[in-house]
Amino acid sequence: MERTNTGGFALFPEGTYLFTVTQAPEKFRTETGKIRYVWRFNTTIEGRPKAYRESFMAWMLKPLLKALECQEVVSDEFEWEPDEQVGKIVWGTIVHEPDRKNPDKKWARMTDIQSTKEKAQIEEEKEGIPF
Repeated sequence: MERTNTGGFALFPEGTYLFTVTQAPEKFRTETGKIRYVWRFNTTIEGRPKAYRESFMAWMLKPLLKALECQEVVSDEFEWEPDEQVGKIVWGTIVHEPDRKNPDKKWARMTDIQSTKEKAQIEEEKEGIPF
């Protein structure tokens, strides 16, 4: 017997998480010929492991590739090996945004992507600022 929940899905909770790349990103071409990559990550929420998947168009990848310390050979152009990204760790913030076609529907999206080194530097600088 098969039991299937067809009532939709729970959005990934908003917040800032440490994400580990779990497999090489998959590369696809859209119907219009644009390149899209699907990345798979693991993180922890309330002490429990949680998988997360994010789709990036090629033009959206710069913050992630920089955080993964991939080489920017010229402005906005990176050279990187997909398989070598597995196991790398980045910080990212999950936000909920309305769907463009149906504003009642929301999507989770990763923003404010930073390397672990960059995040540590920012935190150190914040600690040195008197309030």
